[in-house]
Amino acid sequence: MVFEAKYPILGFENVLNYDMQVIDENFSTIKNAEGGMPAFTLVNPFALRNYSFDIPVSAKVLMDIKDDSNLLIYLILIIKNPFNKSMANFLAPVVFNVDNKTMAQVVLDENIYVDYLAAEPLSNYLAVD
Repeated sequence: MVFEAKYPILGFENVLNYDMQVIDENFSTIKNAEGGMPAFTLVNPFALRNYSFDIPVSAKVLMDIKDDSNLLIYLILIIKNPFNKSMANFLAPVVFNVDNKTMAQVVLDENIYVDYLAAEPLSNYLAVD
């Protein structure tokens, strides 16, 4: 499924379309729909912890988000070895509006969302023996 980036992924402002592939209920990937870089692994934040934020009005307008819109929320992962050392960015979620195939990376204010970090290890949430 290809999504148009209304607010691009930070650092990749020139990439306007991403192809999303769902792996399972917790993980997906996105990659430049035109080919080449970037490619990201995404994680469902709700599988890790209680998580909520307000989508800015500007993003709601650009993505035509309504109260009944079918949204997906993911976090970008920085994959490490071992996997539980991978880092999730809770301060910059990626919002997907499935209804109209738009997406946006929403950068949250760290002064308001003080419980969220830009690089939080999965080991904080995963039980690993």
